[in-house]
Amino acid sequence: MKPKSCLRGVATATTATTATTTTAALVALILGGAATPSRAAFTIEFDYSYDVGGFFTPTRQALMNTVASVLQARISDTLSAISPSGGDTWSAQFYSPADGTLTTVNNTTIAADTVKIYVGARAMAGATLGVGGYGGVSAASGSGGFISAINDRGQAGVAGNTDFAPWGGSISFNSSATWYTDTDPTTLENFAGQNDLYSVALHEVGHVLGIGTAPSWTALANGSHQLTGAASVAAYGGNVPLETDNGHFQEGTMSTVPGTATAQEAALDPTLTVGTRKELTDLDWAALQDIGWQVSAVPEPSTYALLGLGGVAFLGLRRRK
Repeated sequence: MKPKSCLRGVATATTATTATTTTAALVALILGGAATPSRAAFTIEFDYSYDVGGFFTPTRQALMNTVASVLQARISDTLSAISPSGGDTWSAQFYSPADGTLTTVNNTTIAADTVKIYVGARAMAGATLGVGGYGGVSAASGSGGFISAINDRGQAGVAGNTDFAPWGGSISFNSSATWYTDTDPTTLENFAGQNDLYSVALHEVGHVLGIGTAPSWTALANGSHQLTGAASVAAYGGNVPLETDNGHFQEGTMSTVPGTATAQEAALDPTLTVGTRKELTDLDWAALQDIGWQVSAVPEPSTYALLGLGGVAFLGLRRRK
């Protein structure tokens, strides 16, 4: 289990202002698209039962649903359900969003094609904006099919670290930070002096889905702290520089907003400039593809739409920001 890390807020503007209109237009395209062709209904399910301080108001929950929709629109993996009953039992383990302690939930049900993310908030030190990562399993017993569903969600490459298919994980946001909660992500207003909740949520969900955390990510990181996945190399033009702990793209790594030529810092580098927004870039999407997710191309406007271990040893929980 790697030590915690975090997305940090910084005060110096680094994001080109030309990205604002283009990025907002892209979100408008996503939110306004027509029906998509039939495919697996990949779903991100947020659970607010550990939001003990009430950080997630209805407005903030609606924003989280928008974040989920951005990812659901391009990921099409088919994941086995985890359905405990009778002798099929298991214990999910994750860091509590409320206080950061290791927490166990027994026999939770995870629907097919779904990852479940526990979310909440707590006071965090310094410039930390959020922490998150995928969950683990502390115990499981039952039929071979049930154990397989826990281990790999029906994805054959998980055992060989060429794919990644978690049950979910947890995310916590800094309740002491100054947040901007956008009620309409299809537009982008000035929010100087505030941290963009939308951007941080995209970043943290990226960690739950394995960027910087998954064994399949680790398998692609070389000894020179570079990501060597084929899709990422193609998107970047060479091996992609990483931070020295291999948990993020190197600070300042640039890519482009999908479907545009607009330059933007990768969403999964370690910082977010106060008063600015980040979308997932072509490089972030390529990384998701490299670690095993089935990622579709950016659809045309007419088709773009929103949707959501044997004797098991403890699976390492990873958290990044």
